[in-house]
Amino acid sequence: MLKNLTYSIGHVAEMVDVSQSTLRYWETVIDRLNPVKTAGGSRRYTAQDIELIQKLKVLLHDEGYTIKGVNKYLATHHIPSVSTEEKTGPPSVDKAADGRELLENIRARLQEIKYILENDEE
Repeated sequence: MLKNLTYSIGHVAEMVDVSQSTLRYWETVIDRLNPVKTAGGSRRYTAQDIELIQKLKVLLHDEGYTIKGVNKYLATHHIPSVSTEEKTGPPSVDKAADGRELLENIRARLQEIKYILENDEE
């Protein structure tokens, strides 16, 4: 995974082998899971989000933690929450910054499409 690349919910679900609905549910009940949402409402996950999701899967599916137990575990093991501002920087106030953000999002989507095409097993 590249440092500044973000991933769609579908891509993350496939990478981690959980359903998209599971990811959406975890977002509502796991305090530390806060993916960035685009202006259109699409979720975008960072590499750090994906690491957290992989940890959640182990705790919930393999180790038998409850949701409450996972939240307590994450709080006591100092696994940081990544706020939207930390992921994307402070909200931009000029059009140039908005344009750069749009181009970065387009670039991330194109990289995601390239990844999917290169890894298509047909």
